[in-house]
Amino acid sequence: MVVQGPATYTDSRYGHSFNIPAGFFVQSEPQGGYGSVTNYDPRGITGFGDVREDAMKVEVVVIAEVKERSVDEWLTAHSDDDVLSTAPFVLDGISGVQRIVASSWGIEGTGIGYAVKRGNEIYLVAVHYAYSGQVSTVSEMLGSFRFGQ
Repeated sequence: MVVQGPATYTDSRYGHSFNIPAGFFVQSEPQGGYGSVTNYDPRGITGFGDVREDAMKVEVVVIAEVKERSVDEWLTAHSDDDVLSTAPFVLDGISGVQRIVASSWGIEGTGIGYAVKRGNEIYLVAVHYAYSGQVSTVSEMLGSFRFGQ
């Protein structure tokens, strides 16, 4: 499913929601647990070269049935990224971690990831092509994020 903003996207399985800015698109899986927000229409995009260099993609992923006790423990066990820096982060009142990682995405070769653990679920938000002019858009989306009941 592809929805163009402005709109509020609600995940069909986990019930979390966030606002999609005008001119952005969300594409989600029918069973829920994954959504990507882009500043381009994702329909018809077939490969990496099809996306403009100034494009932005934000992926929201839910991983269920997590056994690790904390988000830090889960990240250590499931990530081989080259982490450049970390900082505390809060998503709808739940404490988590923001990480800047070395990446092949973006002009500066870095990616931004956010992770929180809620119950036995990990919520991951990965930002690709994060240019300084796009940081406010990502902040607005994350600020509107609400967990489902």
